[in-house]
Amino acid sequence: MLTHRIVIAILILSLAIFDQQAHASITKIALSNDDAPGVTGGKFGVISDAVLNEFGQLVFSSQLKTGLGGVDPNDDDGVWVFDGATNSLLVREGSGGVPGLAGASFETFHDFAIDKHGGVLLSSSLKVGPGGITSDSDQGLWKYSGGVGSEIARTGSGNVVDVPGASFQGVSFPATMSTTGQVVYLGFIDVTSEVPSTENQGIWSWTETEHILIAREGVTSPTGAPGAAIDSLADARVNDDEEIIYRALLVNGGSISPLNNLGTWKSSPGGETQILRIGVDQAPGVGSSDFEFIGDPGINNADQIAFRGDLIHDSDVDSTNDIGIWIYTGTTGTLAARTGVGGVPEIPGANFIELNTPLLSDSGKALVEAQLATGPGGVTANDDRGLWMFDGVESSLVARTGSGGVPGLAGASFLEFETLAMNGAGLAAVKATLQMSEVVTSGNDEGLWLLDSEGNGVLVAREGEQMEGLTIAGLSFFGDGGNNDGHPISFNDRNELAFQVDFTNGDSGLFLFSSLSADFDLDGDVDSDDLTDPTLGWEARYGVDLDGSDFLAWQQQYGNGLGAVSSSAAVVPEPTTSLLLGASILSSIQLLRLRGNLSA
Repeated sequence: MLTHRIVIAILILSLAIFDQQAHASITKIALSNDDAPGVTGGKFGVISDAVLNEFGQLVFSSQLKTGLGGVDPNDDDGVWVFDGATNSLLVREGSGGVPGLAGASFETFHDFAIDKHGGVLLSSSLKVGPGGITSDSDQGLWKYSGGVGSEIARTGSGNVVDVPGASFQGVSFPATMSTTGQVVYLGFIDVTSEVPSTENQGIWSWTETEHILIAREGVTSPTGAPGAAIDSLADARVNDDEEIIYRALLVNGGSISPLNNLGTWKSSPGGETQILRIGVDQAPGVGSSDFEFIGDPGINNADQIAFRGDLIHDSDVDSTNDIGIWIYTGTTGTLAARTGVGGVPEIPGANFIELNTPLLSDSGKALVEAQLATGPGGVTANDDRGLWMFDGVESSLVARTGSGGVPGLAGASFLEFETLAMNGAGLAAVKATLQMSEVVTSGNDEGLWLLDSEGNGVLVAREGEQMEGLTIAGLSFFGDGGNNDGHPISFNDRNELAFQVDFTNGDSGLFLFSSLSADFDLDGDVDSDDLTDPTLGWEARYGVDLDGSDFLAWQQQYGNGLGAVSSSAAVVPEPTTSLLLGASILSSIQLLRLRGNLSA
């Protein structure tokens, strides 16, 4: 039988027929003093962080330079969309155009997200006065599809789904949106004689075809707790399979007490499931111990959640070993890491003393920032922090303070890890600061990196470097998400990172970093490992998120490394060579599929 590996070996040999240069690139999206589309004569001023979708489209906000194009402080904020080629104005402060509200105008843009169709979710405040807007009706959520906006929820508007006659007092932000465009939000209803304070909080789900109540305080009786009601709700997340997870505190019910009143539930088209509840479900991997607290859970598209939990103290659990990270597949949990019990990946004898909230990828990897106890395992205060990845079976050290291994900077060491994000393949985007050394000063100690589970990676940009002829003074990106948990993202599954730069002259800019698209294992080059890596390679991911076109990208980029980041376009092989080799690859793939079908 013709196997993937035979096809791969044939193709590696075939690559000897040409040599092609390809590099990572950084694309300028917007820069201070650039023309602001949609505002004649207007110029961008201070530009914010951006959020991204899986096709490289972005949404971002910016201030406009006052005095140019007739801009004044009452209309100097706006939101723009980058469609992969050009920017266009979506909405602007003080210029009307609020969906369904004639005469009303936006005032403050709180946050936003963009789905894979280019639809934008916007959380905003409205100007009080124009259009009859009052301080009781000026907060809301809107969704724009094809540039056309729809109101999802707004304070004081009387549009609370499944609660007739009620109005919202507040709508939480940031709201969450799946990459397919499903919006989930937490709302607070005005307290009236019809809605007491014990029933005024809820979670709603919105799509273009359905708007429904998921859970409500004092009204909803969650699965697994007969007779109980919800007392409060938090941390709603949604994935691309329409699965919504949330935490809730319970009241009522003869068996409900402070020892068992907190849990996590999942709502999906098939119904609701109780994932776990403190005092009811034992903590996996720690004998008979129970959870005392469960933190904000992350979710992916593989029916998994991950969270940080605290254990009840008993004969086997005390303050030195009472924190852990758990990964649940369905309702079955696995302990991934725990304080005070050793087992720190790649540091024999060391102990965790703190574990932060994990980020969960579709590959099942949980990225965790953690602190180590000084002393055991030779750990010192200089090297006691790090990033680890866990999947419940395997674990690895990604990066550690004070221990070298900084991609792109020989002799440097990390000092502190700040913003984190992870994409579906389990690759991490990290903003970090570096320890002072012979090669690091206060003027270049901050940077952005992309890292894989083994710590291989690339330097994206660093303080003190030149971009657009200006010197970088600071860097940032939108983090704290795992790509398919409903969080707005800035690092997508194509290894593209949207990031904001502040320059030493006071200007700011928005940029999009794109790595070599065929550097699947993110080690900075394209080689055979990108096909055969057991978790990140083309062979392992074929049919999941990679296909034949990714194979073609690999053959075009084979033998190339990142080198210096360049904004120049890649050189393409001669058409005849490329077409012949591409045809050979596709024929091999088709033969592989045929042989597989015949042997089934």
